[in-house]
Amino acid sequence: MSKSKSRSRSRSRSVPSLTVCALALLSCSVASPATEVKEALARAAPLEVDAEALARAAPLEVDAGGARIAIARAVFADVAVSVDAGRALVVAVVDADGRVSTGGSEVRVGYVGREAFEMERCPRTRWCAAGAPLPALAGVVEALAAAPRPDGRRPVAWQIRVERDRATVGEDALAPDGARAPRGVLALVRDGVRWRLTSP
Repeated sequence: MSKSKSRSRSRSRSVPSLTVCALALLSCSVASPATEVKEALARAAPLEVDAEALARAAPLEVDAGGARIAIARAVFADVAVSVDAGRALVVAVVDADGRVSTGGSEVRVGYVGREAFEMERCPRTRWCAAGAPLPALAGVVEALAAAPRPDGRRPVAWQIRVERDRATVGEDALAPDGARAPRGVLALVRDGVRWRLTSP
């Protein structure tokens, strides 16, 4: 066999090998930090849970002063990520459900609002919250939990909507005798890093 034929066969075998290697490299391309952050947010809490799962500890928990929020479902939409020096500033619209533990009782909570928070590199999920993961929700719940309740009302559910520096809360509550109390509507405004009740 001539040397030219041997070289020709070698080249013909190497072409598909190079193609396979190139495809493998493309398939293993590293995701951008912004993509990794969005993937971490998607894993933060299950999209759907049944009643039994809601009764158990939720994957995402948020401190709110003297109260604690357990998030059972969270969806992050319109996510914008800005990465700098291993930290990411995340702005997103959050749609979440869960429960609040406060003063020995529990309050169901539904939430829709725009959140801005930081995330940092971590080994477990690549990106983890740096500080409070949902600061607007935490601030509103802290103010609600600390507010005095007229006529012995006991909240059982809050529907919270946050828009920029204002929040509106629908409150379902029970009267002291256990009967359903009239539905309340509360308004809050951002006051620096905290939230406070104001006139609706």
